Amino acid sequence: MSFKHFRPDGMYTPTDKRLGEISKNVEQFLKNDKSMLLHFIERQFLPELANLLTEFGEDVWYEIGMWKALEDHNLLCFGNPLPFSKPESVKASDFPLDEYRLSHLLWNALMIWQGMDYFSPHHPELLPLAQRLSQFMEKQFEKLPEQSSVAKFLGSPNKTGVDVKKKLVWMGTSSYLFRTLHYMYLDDHDATGLNFNEKIPYIDDFLCQECTLWSGIGVLDVLAHALPLSDSQRSEVLSWYERHASMYEIMEMGKNGMKAKNLMTDAVYEFPEEKSSLLSPFKKGMVVFGAAVPFNGKWYWSGVQHQVGRADKIDLKTIRAQFFQKSSHIVYRYDKERAAIAAGHTENYLKTFIEYFGSDLVEFKTGMEAAKASIAKLEFQQKKILGEKDFERQKKQFKLQGITPEQVYSPEILKNKNGTALFFNPTIGEEMTIDFFKIKKILQKHGKGLTQAEIEHLQEFFEDSSVSKEMIERLASEYGHESFAAAFILHKQPKYWFHYLLRKFKGKEFRNRYPNLAVVEDGEF
Repeated sequence: MSFKHFRPDGMYTPTDKRLGEISKNVEQFLKNDKSMLLHFIERQFLPELANLLTEFGEDVWYEIGMWKALEDHNLLCFGNPLPFSKPESVKASDFPLDEYRLSHLLWNALMIWQGMDYFSPHHPELLPLAQRLSQFMEKQFEKLPEQSSVAKFLGSPNKTGVDVKKKLVWMGTSSYLFRTLHYMYLDDHDATGLNFNEKIPYIDDFLCQECTLWSGIGVLDVLAHALPLSDSQRSEVLSWYERHASMYEIMEMGKNGMKAKNLMTDAVYEFPEEKSSLLSPFKKGMVVFGAAVPFNGKWYWSGVQHQVGRADKIDLKTIRAQFFQKSSHIVYRYDKERAAIAAGHTENYLKTFIEYFGSDLVEFKTGMEAAKASIAKLEFQQKKILGEKDFERQKKQFKLQGITPEQVYSPEILKNKNGTALFFNPTIGEEMTIDFFKIKKILQKHGKGLTQAEIEHLQEFFEDSSVSKEMIERLASEYGHESFAAAFILHKQPKYWFHYLLRKFKGKEFRNRYPNLAVVEDGEF
């Protein structure tokens, strides 16, 4: 697409035309350069890479703050603003188009453009290409007009949550850091072909929750640090990854806004933008499902809202119970008392797990053996916690008698005969890993003589969303880190390398997480 396509709506400065010309010049540079790295990208996509490089140049040249947010995050987490790209012995440069910055940008961007395939940050052609680009782009950016439309847009006032949300949408769907990842996210969730209204929930999830290959940061992390916000406003925006999704009963509609009660906690939320009007979709007494986010102490809808019905005509108690049982991890975002109870139960379950198995990590030859052992452990655990009498009552109440592995586990798990591991994650609860012997064998090679198939298998295991960072850390402590370094082609291993991989591929797990169990009024699940 043309350079203009990604500019903020309604914003135009003389710089935009000049940047469009620079992008064309960068594209020609890329076409003429002989680096083998550029062969990873189909020629038809070089214009988009040129746009990305030009917009990066605009960001650092005008000190807009998006790239600075990434460098500040890296410095805080790893002690290096450009992990793997800037040698520890090299001092930070004041030159905006520094070759180490461009090297880091290219390493991550090319990985994205290769369809997320990993390649080494130590590739011998990476820094030389970045150096040539740095020299070329420096001449392109000399004597630019003084104002950037992106800087003007992001620097505009943030009086309401709506102002911030507009910038969030632009940054996540159109900025050079995130737009390609946004397209890929929609494609991965089969949402590309949906109409706009159908896409909104997926877009909202990407904007608020997704952590990316940029060191595991998400759009919110960059936005909150790039905007001119107070400390309290910044904290509120960073909290948007925990949107308050719930059933809300509309309590009041007036000229000053709307009040709605969260039916899971009975807390009342004030929505200043939702005012009484014949055109308003909200009416007093209505129950809606939606997600709310805070700004300046008020609340704003995020994503789409769905009408459930009138409060006086639906079974609120049943709806409440069903929502909690199915979405307890969401309720814990705003019901901290219940979340603390769940965390306490999880801590007790961990102790029982270790008492029963003798370790927090135990392996079995087959999935069927692991499933039977897990069910037996569950009965032991509940008897220990509840006592024999209450345990038998709960079994009867929740129809838990005679549970079989087939009722609980998938055929894929039960048919596995290549080792199955049970691990108790102290944060979220029990995890199960199939084909465990294969992973164990690769790790026991300590990075020596790994085949291409083993490298790919270990990469897939590390990046698998069902495998927690705690499980990865536990395996590394048991069998060593060396095979992980080899799998991700890290010939040089600065002290932060393992933590960087965890952040990059397990970014969500450095945010708040909650136990995989629901605590309800009359028992536990």
